[in-house]
Amino acid sequence: MKTLRMTLIVALMAAVGMALAQGRGGGMMGMRGGGTMGLVMRPDVQRDLKMSEKQVQAVQAAMDDMRARMESMRDSGEDRESMMMAMRDAAQQVETKIKEILDDAQEQRLKEIGIQLAGLQAVFQPEVQKGLGLTTDQIGKINAIRDEEQAANQEMMELMRNQSLSREEMMEKRREMRQTTNKKLEGVLTDANKEALKKMGGAEFKADPNQGQRGGFGG
Repeated sequence: MKTLRMTLIVALMAAVGMALAQGRGGGMMGMRGGGTMGLVMRPDVQRDLKMSEKQVQAVQAAMDDMRARMESMRDSGEDRESMMMAMRDAAQQVETKIKEILDDAQEQRLKEIGIQLAGLQAVFQPEVQKGLGLTTDQIGKINAIRDEEQAANQEMMELMRNQSLSREEMMEKRREMRQTTNKKLEGVLTDANKEALKKMGGAEFKADPNQGQRGGFGG
């Protein structure tokens, strides 16, 4: 039961991270990489950002504090909605702390890495939509795709909560869903949009293969 609750907390944190990355909570980019928090904890990202040992330790301390809060929520027996609200608040606080820890150049580079790892799904973020100069029609279609994916994620979390879906099954379903979502996004974006998105990602990020695959820009 403890393992199930921890798995649900991880899933809920992922949902919160997605909402933040999409601009609903002011978060930075990188939903495929785990949001700002997930990205900045990755050793390969830390190397790319040239973070000092002091910065790494400060970020680790912020994350440890958040994990302690998550553990407390897990043991409190609160309902899902209350946990989501508390996690959103905790995540926003950590993201604010991370912005204070990084300098302006590092923060900009972190956004670029986030775009690369998010791939086409970076266009879920209002900041990216604006930067690409997407039309109202495109934004409407993209937001509909985003909402459909969020609804599917929520359904999967409920299945996990009811122990009708294992963690492995959820991961496989999410992989399939990402592929389907990317195909839909390819149909909305023009070749020029895709090229501009690549440029927004900046210099190539050399990801550690053990950290997972990139989202890909299609085309």
